[in-house]
Amino acid sequence: MGFAAYASFFLLFVLGVRLATLLLNLIRFHHWAALARRKRGKPPRVLFLASFFPGNAGFEQRVRSWCSILAQDGFDARWRHAIGGETFIKLLATGRTVEFQVRFALVRAWQCLEAVLSDAVIVERELLVYNDYGGVFLERFLLALNPRVALDFDDDIGAAKREPSKPSTFAKLMLANGRKFHDTLRTYPSFVAGSEYLASLVPPDRAAVVVVPTCIDVARCGRKEYSGHMDPVTFGWIGGIQNLKYLDIIVPALRAIARDRPCRLLVISGRPYECGGAIEVENRPWTYETETADLLSIDVGLMPLPQTLIARGKCGYKQLQYMASSLVGVASDVGMNREIVTDGTDGFLVRREEDWEEVLRHVLSRSGSFEDIGRSARRRVEAAYSFEAARERYTDFVARLVQRSGHEA
Repeated sequence: MGFAAYASFFLLFVLGVRLATLLLNLIRFHHWAALARRKRGKPPRVLFLASFFPGNAGFEQRVRSWCSILAQDGFDARWRHAIGGETFIKLLATGRTVEFQVRFALVRAWQCLEAVLSDAVIVERELLVYNDYGGVFLERFLLALNPRVALDFDDDIGAAKREPSKPSTFAKLMLANGRKFHDTLRTYPSFVAGSEYLASLVPPDRAAVVVVPTCIDVARCGRKEYSGHMDPVTFGWIGGIQNLKYLDIIVPALRAIARDRPCRLLVISGRPYECGGAIEVENRPWTYETETADLLSIDVGLMPLPQTLIARGKCGYKQLQYMASSLVGVASDVGMNREIVTDGTDGFLVRREEDWEEVLRHVLSRSGSFEDIGRSARRRVEAAYSFEAARERYTDFVARLVQRSGHEA
């Protein structure tokens, strides 16, 4: 499909969805749908609309895991994703963006209709990923079908998109305005935010906001056992390919340390990382099935970040993974990391990029305490950042979201 054909299709699609939204609002469709659901007399149904796919880390931690917990607590919890993992990656990797956007939009619009049968809907990150065309037209359609919807987000998506941005001429033609995330936060009535900082981005007139970090299934994590001399010491990093660039921050420090003692860098990701020599780098492909064992190959986990708005919005998941695995983790003192880590007790913080070498040398000097630091780190995650720690808070929020059905009816 060429760009002219795509533009014509998408604009007609947006127009059709907007007209349907107008009609649904005029007849107060959600009111009658809520009445019908009340007569159904079945367990409350919660629909998750996931941005990504099974096997993706975000999907597993913020969709599948909570679906399972809600099911244990008496909800009929279901999830839907728009495109399977293999196709999702293939379409983007081969530059077939138009095909990706068309398929995603059509499937997602169809999935929105399932909100009619649901007592509550939770949208993970965005309804349409990698597509700001049309603005929040699909979000408004979903809310016309069922206003008991919450947006679940664990990143400052607006900062990642550099909003407000100046859209191209083609993007303007496609009804993009360069502030979709800003508009999204003003469209949804309820939110699950991954941190207090992200919750602060929500407009103050939205009362239904709960802070739930990206939790860790501690029982699934292994336990690092530090014994004997680490020769070489293995520094490690785990994460998505879009964040590999942050490793450049610590390469000078690792090179300096490598001149004095044997060490290497283990990178667990979806694409190989190269730093130009001077330190051995081992790349392992990330999979949900192998990440537990791969993390235990690390001696010191690393989470370098710049001092930017994007970094402030991150929820410290890498650091939590290290800590839950009883690893010694070292993270930049930015965003949620400073809430997670008690510096020197259950991990270490680096305040400035130029301090990485000094901090890492200090960490290595405390190798005799690694076992104790690792145990403290795991206890910290169990107490504050595990699914069990957040379970009551999350399920209570969902229960309140479901209960709004009675007010509407």
